[in-house]
Amino acid sequence: MNKLYIKDLKVGDVLVNHKFAIKDFAKKVGKTNNEYYTVVLSDKTGFIDAKIWSNSFAECSVDQIKIGNVVNVTGKIDEYNSTPQIILEKMIITEEYNAGDFLSEGTRDANEIFNSILETVDLLEDTDIKNLILDIFKNEDLLKKYKQVPAGEFVHHSFVGGLLEHVYEMLEFAKTAKILYPDINFSELAFGVIFHDIGKIEELGVNGVVMERTLPGYLIGHLGQGLLLVNKHFPENFDVTKKNRLLHMILSHHGEKDKGSPIQPMTLEALVLSEIDTLSSRVGIYYTNLSKGETDEKGLTAYSKYLGASFLVHKDTEEP
Repeated sequence: MNKLYIKDLKVGDVLVNHKFAIKDFAKKVGKTNNEYYTVVLSDKTGFIDAKIWSNSFAECSVDQIKIGNVVNVTGKIDEYNSTPQIILEKMIITEEYNAGDFLSEGTRDANEIFNSILETVDLLEDTDIKNLILDIFKNEDLLKKYKQVPAGEFVHHSFVGGLLEHVYEMLEFAKTAKILYPDINFSELAFGVIFHDIGKIEELGVNGVVMERTLPGYLIGHLGQGLLLVNKHFPENFDVTKKNRLLHMILSHHGEKDKGSPIQPMTLEALVLSEIDTLSSRVGIYYTNLSKGETDEKGLTAYSKYLGASFLVHKDTEEP
């Protein structure tokens, strides 16, 4: 495919017939009423912003482009707000591509990760919660999506199987939290970890060779979808208070109302869930930023608007 992937691109590079997938595409109007397009291009190594100015509209097929298309791109990489972007001169839809070059996957085997999660479930002391988890996973369509869906579109764990890796990381953090804080009900916390983002299987879907938000994702969101998916699996004789505690974790795991949760965490397990979700997510954002491969002469990465900082990359050094 390409000689270089997105993670290898540098400011000043000139691209000629370089293949990317269209992740996002929108028409904008500037301060002087000039029209232009903002584009997010992707491959399996990440994303890069791009712009189309009015003098390139015709050469960039702006009336034909749709999210999910694979395109041949010609342009030059410059820098905007300390972040690389491509100024597009030409963009043509192509049908000649390898889908594996665009849908990135995690480094761990999905079945191995899932089996590790099941090993943790098998050790849960609350048999009602254990049986509920296993019952939910009996749905083959749900399980298939659960193993494949990313944890996010752009920001963290945004690759095939990303949700599964995110859950695995959080379960490991949860085990440590249980050691440090013995009052934690680990069965409840494990349930919250495993299903806090289950709504992502309905919120995100594949369009062509890119992951994108679905209409239910826009209208209901993954917290609402998660509540709907899990709620229908409770048996009639399930303890009502316990049920409410479990559903509470799905609705409150973003931690604060201004971050998307309709309610804030009100149990110890919900509080811990929210914090380890944030930890896994923010470290995931760090690695997403690192994967772009851009560092300055000091070894600092490009600025991450999600974390509000650049980061110093570890480099192997010899002992003096």
